[in-house]
Amino acid sequence: MQEQHQRVCTALQNAWQNKDFELLKTALAPNLQWYEGSYEAALTTADAVVAQWQKDLATQSNIKVEVVLLDFVEGHGYYHCRANWQRSDSTLRESDGIFVAYLNETGQITYFNQWWTGKS
Repeated sequence: MQEQHQRVCTALQNAWQNKDFELLKTALAPNLQWYEGSYEAALTTADAVVAQWQKDLATQSNIKVEVVLLDFVEGHGYYHCRANWQRSDSTLRESDGIFVAYLNETGQITYFNQWWTGKS
């Protein structure tokens, strides 16, 4: 199970940093619960998550991401993520957060929730 969580960790890091939406999609179960924000409804398909990432990353460049697996318990992985990028208006954005991901038996994400803080 640790190996599956480590693969997800690497996939999410590389998908964001390289805007590799196909890689992202391979890490996602076709039907899932993906929470972008605390007060937003869950995205429930892999295609919806990919579309959200495409929208969010459209204005980002010079992206640097580090995702670290902190622990895993009964299929639940706990991760730390730090990232910085340049926005299209040339401002620098930084993000620091944690997230939890549940994986199915094939190692794809079935549940994702995140808590983060950021600064510009």
